[in-house]
Amino acid sequence: MGETEINKRDAEAGGSSEPPAKASKSENGSSNGKALTAQELAKEFPSLAELFASPAPILALYFASAWCPDCTGVTPVVDEVFSKKQPADKLFDLVYVSSDNSEEQLKGNLPSEGWGFVPFDNVEERSNLKRHFGSCAAKEVSVLEMKPEDRKSGIPTLILLEAKTGKVLTRDGVDDIMGVGGTDTAINKWKGLLPAKDLTAEELAKQFPSLSKPISSPAPILALYFASAWCPDCTGVTPVVDEAFSKKQPADKLFDLVYVSSDNSEEQLKGNLPSEGWGFVPFENVEERSNLKRHFGSCAAKEVSTLNMKPEDRKSGIPTLILLEAKTGKVLTRDGVDDIMGEGGTEAAINKWKGMI
Repeated sequence: MGETEINKRDAEAGGSSEPPAKASKSENGSSNGKALTAQELAKEFPSLAELFASPAPILALYFASAWCPDCTGVTPVVDEVFSKKQPADKLFDLVYVSSDNSEEQLKGNLPSEGWGFVPFDNVEERSNLKRHFGSCAAKEVSVLEMKPEDRKSGIPTLILLEAKTGKVLTRDGVDDIMGVGGTDTAINKWKGLLPAKDLTAEELAKQFPSLSKPISSPAPILALYFASAWCPDCTGVTPVVDEAFSKKQPADKLFDLVYVSSDNSEEQLKGNLPSEGWGFVPFENVEERSNLKRHFGSCAAKEVSTLNMKPEDRKSGIPTLILLEAKTGKVLTRDGVDDIMGEGGTEAAINKWKGMI
């Protein structure tokens, strides 16, 4: 973010109160720019320690103040996303890192219960957080003994960390919640920032309802086929997937199949199912299809921006055939397409898959 945008975001000129008391710059506080692990962050910033141990996968740091004009419009929206729009399985914890001028001002700026905050009297910790993440009001730069170029953002700033690792997921939380799609779009985007984790079969069934029936099937393997009718490469692969599924299965069924489509309409999706028996995520279940693509990192190139994915999180394009162990949810292979299109064809692929369970 450039200095012009920083100053525009800040609007500190309207703050007439005195800046916070000058804090001594500790050795730990000089770590600006150095990536710290979650354990290192928890040790350096005690106010964050409990939250790094929380089940919530994201820790959000909100740098703001009561006296900052821009903050007055953003703080209620931060509270909306934190207090009212969180998923049932809590997505993030929140810590307020204030630039307020008194304890009363700080506590009066907490919109609802549940907000974490660095206590006002912990001047050194608040100062070190601002130095480390390079986020503070313009008038605090000299007080904090920061170089102007080390100030990456003004206030308000909402920084999201992966709680497990301490990795910065985004510094643009304010832009996300104040954008066109609002808080709902922001939350979906933030979910997509998290690296895919291995889910148990039960977790997969809960998170992706279209998989619940095949996961409870006697078949030991669940195959997910990411493809579309419009994809040229898919047109040659889809019939071979169907051959393996519909014609070459052992008598004791080896795998169930679910089609995760990138089609442009329901008609296109259903027209791309070669035979009866294929499972599929319904076209109207856009969120579930999108979440499956994000979780497994498999989608068409043109979908990356639509899904709010980072390019590096896209592990494969389409067509992709991923095999899971139905009992555990463990990924057995992502190379199902290579297997069935290889020299030995579908029979060799099936024999190979049998050996994986």
